[in-house]
Amino acid sequence: MTSLLFGADGRLLPVFDNLGYLALGYLLTSLVHRYYTGSKTKHRLPLPPSPPFAGHLGNVLKNRFPYLLYHDWAKECGTDIISTQAENRTIIALNSLEAVTTVLEHRSTMYSDRVQDVMKCDVMGWGWVMSSLPYGDRWRKERSLFQHHLQPSSARVHGPRCLRFVRGMLLPRLLEGPSEVIPVIRQFLGGFTLSVAYGISIQSKNDPHVRLAEKAIAGIRLAETEETYLVDSYPILKYVPSWVPGASWKRDALKWRSWEVDMREKPFDMALKSIRSGKFKPSFTSEAVKALDLEANVEDVNAIRNVAAMIYAAGADTLASSISTFFLAMLVRPDVQIKAQAELDKVVGQHRLPTLDDRHNLPYITAIVKEVMRWQPPCPTALPHLARQDDDYKGYRIPAGSIVIGNV
Repeated sequence: MTSLLFGADGRLLPVFDNLGYLALGYLLTSLVHRYYTGSKTKHRLPLPPSPPFAGHLGNVLKNRFPYLLYHDWAKECGTDIISTQAENRTIIALNSLEAVTTVLEHRSTMYSDRVQDVMKCDVMGWGWVMSSLPYGDRWRKERSLFQHHLQPSSARVHGPRCLRFVRGMLLPRLLEGPSEVIPVIRQFLGGFTLSVAYGISIQSKNDPHVRLAEKAIAGIRLAETEETYLVDSYPILKYVPSWVPGASWKRDALKWRSWEVDMREKPFDMALKSIRSGKFKPSFTSEAVKALDLEANVEDVNAIRNVAAMIYAAGADTLASSISTFFLAMLVRPDVQIKAQAELDKVVGQHRLPTLDDRHNLPYITAIVKEVMRWQPPCPTALPHLARQDDDYKGYRIPAGSIVIGNV
């Protein structure tokens, strides 16, 4: 039996209004039913598999190459999605391009949060890094800053700068001898990223600004030598005073934090001083602050400081890793080096160095660059994401709050 609806004055509503309200009620009831049914269905789905007695945090932490461990587990389980348990949290590893694209790209809004590591983010002070920020206004602002000033078209701006550093610093130093290749690469990239981020010039050797970034990154590396910190499981421990017996981890963290603060603040303060004096070189910082009232827009200035430091530290570290891998690849595959040299000689001859305009005529060398990044990516497990709500993939459940890793 269909119920009739009456208005506030007690009169029967027109038939159209009755049908409209009934349709709306039916629609809302259907949506609520679908939501709860879908939610229950997802909760009934199993977690992705993990090999017996292998899928636990200790096995991952004790392994120097967890990305290979995830890959082996995926092959053993016959699926491109696996899981492991880290105390009270689930880790989901995606082991194929299809899985990474479907979950992390097509459903990006569900996985836009990042994992907050208490030791590194809170105690050591690295919580400002964009890759550690939760999804929100601050993350959007800093991401917008980064993309606006460092989009692909920016190569026209930074390309000539890169050539100057390659020709004026990297090549002359490499020609001095092969004994210090890695330090030379790091010095070159430290100088280049300092120039891009702040417009700061460096010394050809042992520059103190390059050393700031190296020390800050070294603090992260030293922290990673420990399998885990108790403070990550019990965050209240971050308030333990450093003088308490047994709190050596806190004393170490405060020392490493001072390195991070120096790296983030000293170059930025120097750049601001140059900008205020009118004697500065174009950089990310000078472009980002030129439209600001530096005294009134404190929040915006902090965002610029954070993004500049990220360019400085992450660029120098990841790029140095990739270029070092290239040298290793040429050592183990001299036949590839010979073919690359032949292509280069054919395009540029013997009397000039290549420029960015030659890139389209160097397909073999371009392929080598891409293969280096595919073969040994600087971050094999990319950046861990945090599932904001329950999801499923190929019949497996991805619980809200789980850590999702794209194992590239």
